[in-house]
Amino acid sequence: MITIRIATEADLQEIVFMSAESWTKSGADWWKDNSMAGVKYVTQQIKNGLVVVAESDVDGMVGYCITSRLWNKMHIDDIYVVPSNRSNSVGRMLMEWIFNSVAPDIKEIASDCDESNELAIKFHKALGFKVVGFVADYWDGEASIFLVKKL
Repeated sequence: MITIRIATEADLQEIVFMSAESWTKSGADWWKDNSMAGVKYVTQQIKNGLVVVAESDVDGMVGYCITSRLWNKMHIDDIYVVPSNRSNSVGRMLMEWIFNSVAPDIKEIASDCDESNELAIKFHKALGFKVVGFVADYWDGEASIFLVKKL
């Protein structure tokens, strides 16, 4: 069984490990160059109640979603599900928990993903996100697609 909950500081090490693994596998050098800034950012978002984790009663933590908030908008900064749980709707459960738990003044949730990441684009669209923009050379020379879901 998968449980979704707000992250605590006790989750920080595992979230950072998963995030670093994710960025390393994608070929990005972000964590190598910015690991301390990344840890500080995740710590602050946990303190702000803006990080959600998915736990399996068998495997422990199997995913997380880090968000940020600016006025009445929320942004999905990072979402990650361990590969062995990607076919179990964990990503959908994380996102739906966020959709159902945001403050009432949040009117939209934004996200972005690499133009080449067809699975991520398909995932967002299946959750009701619409493509609203495109930025060339956004991250490591890759174009990015920006998506928004109105609540």
